[in-house]
Amino acid sequence: MKVVVIGCTHAGTTLATTIMGINRDMDITIVEKNNNISFLSCGIAIGAQNHIPMSRMFYSSVQVLEKLGVELYMQHEAVQVDYSQKTVSILSIVNQTHLEIQYDVLVIASGSLPITPSFYNSNVENIMLCKNFENGRTIQNYVNRFQNQNKIVAIVGGGYIGVELCEAFSSNNFTVHLIEGDDRIMKRYFCEDITYIAENKLTDNNCALHMNQFVTSVIPSGQQLLIQTTKQKLTVDAIVLCIGFKPNTALFINSAHSQNIILNCLNDSIVVDDFSRTSIPDVYAIGDCACCSFFTDESKSITLATNAIRQAFVAAANICGVVMPQQKVQGTSCTQVFGASFASTGITISESIMRFGNGKQYIYKDEECIVQYVCLEKTLQIVGVQIYSDNAGELIQVASILIHFKSSLKDIIMVDLGEFNLLQKAANTFIFK
Repeated sequence: MKVVVIGCTHAGTTLATTIMGINRDMDITIVEKNNNISFLSCGIAIGAQNHIPMSRMFYSSVQVLEKLGVELYMQHEAVQVDYSQKTVSILSIVNQTHLEIQYDVLVIASGSLPITPSFYNSNVENIMLCKNFENGRTIQNYVNRFQNQNKIVAIVGGGYIGVELCEAFSSNNFTVHLIEGDDRIMKRYFCEDITYIAENKLTDNNCALHMNQFVTSVIPSGQQLLIQTTKQKLTVDAIVLCIGFKPNTALFINSAHSQNIILNCLNDSIVVDDFSRTSIPDVYAIGDCACCSFFTDESKSITLATNAIRQAFVAAANICGVVMPQQKVQGTSCTQVFGASFASTGITISESIMRFGNGKQYIYKDEECIVQYVCLEKTLQIVGVQIYSDNAGELIQVASILIHFKSSLKDIIMVDLGEFNLLQKAANTFIFK
């Protein structure tokens, strides 16, 4: 069987490795536009902060896959897919030569692209993105070159990546401005009590927060940049854009449209079934370009490496004839801000009210931790957990399992764990108060 894979970061790398682990006789061809595979973009901030070379942010290589028998077209880009004839046309980025590849099964693992606003200009070297290896190396080179020189950097976007980059720059003695369009950082993941702590960590470490405002223009002025937001003007030496990501699916959508073939999508993210199959026969989609099956019984785009890897396992197994459906996901994630650990799974109280028409939050606090449960009002079924504590990353794994099995606030008290942990202590407070 000929399997052609478009893209080779987390999803593509895992898929190829898994298939060859199941059946070494499979014929796999990978098409990748970059000159590297398996880059850990989540390591950009920590690498820049601690001067760890970006070359260490890989967990596989072209050579490893080739030893498994995988054929790779590096620095090639897919430019057309003929779903009826089962062919992919690819173009060499190096010498502009074209090639057509036949497939039995096509796997779309094209990932996502950083969202770039109208003021973004790739020719202005001190306006940077944070996504791939080259972006990471650019950020790291800037940190290495200008650390301890009183430079000013603006981070646009207050999600995980933006917050982590604030720490990376601040730790190297940059003055940092974080510009966020919402009223809180990391609002998608955490309640106000927790984001308040994270915000204080930033402001205590030379990071100025500019909430409820958007960048409307950026004008180069000598070696600096003049930023105009909806509220104020800032002069900085560099900008890093961390606004978010969008599915890299235009080629596949346009190819289907031109052939009058239906490729089901949700906001350009490819909808898949429980086996990672798209609406087109013999075409799979995995990773950031595809939707996940969220625990609220809806398809949702969740750009996390953990989801990409699980989808790749499922697709690989089913391509090889091993029936394995996907499990619903909770969007579990965690981060650190200047030594403080934060973790989240499921949905927030506002999302619960929007999706289920009800919701109640239970917040447990002491001097060193916060646990927030989001539950359905009548049953106390847990639909969201957010944690601030030293071991938040460990506890959130348990919380995710609780949501997966539709456990209630009462159930957590009686779960047989090795110790009476913070999750149980918090639930016990709410049930027996």
